[in-house]
Amino acid sequence: SRTYATKFATFLPENLDINSSLIPETKERSLYKSVVYTSQNAIRGSFQFPDFGKMGVNKDQIVWEEAFLVMGLSDLRGIQNAVSIEVEGKSYNFDPGAPSKPFGIKALSTYFPLDPEDQKSFEFTMNLDLKGSERLFVEPIGKRSMVRMDAPWPDPSFKGNTLPDDKDVQDEGFWAEWEILHLNRTYPQKW
Repeated sequence: SRTYATKFATFLPENLDINSSLIPETKERSLYKSVVYTSQNAIRGSFQFPDFGKMGVNKDQIVWEEAFLVMGLSDLRGIQNAVSIEVEGKSYNFDPGAPSKPFGIKALSTYFPLDPEDQKSFEFTMNLDLKGSERLFVEPIGKRSMVRMDAPWPDPSFKGNTLPDDKDVQDEGFWAEWEILHLNRTYPQKW
């Protein structure tokens, strides 16, 4: 008798561009003040067709029709709209959870069947509105990740592994830009 196991391969996007606009709001409760925000995030990028060449996987064992896209978020409660991704003119709706969580995080996913005969790269776009407090972090999962952030907030604090490549902070707000390469991270493009 044979034993079969399902294993998952993860492929990250080639390019990831995120344009994020934050709208801060000060909330007061008794003696305390806290700042919360709403962010509007326009996300676009591209994937290459998955290449299992150096992974030691027999192509006959790949279940192409069960491929899926995963998006990780640290706190799903901040989602403010239905989340969908548009790929080559077709829309795919995300649901909570994922068959595989590549970073062990909370996630949304959508099935995205692939055709092994049509091995082309593809581009995607999506809009994601989030509410949060304290901070907004972005994980640079693209081979090349570009992030632009702006807000009418005069004193931002830039934290994380990478400081902005360019920024402008004024009394009426700020903007900042980052370009991060896969070589600046501690994990590969595929595994």
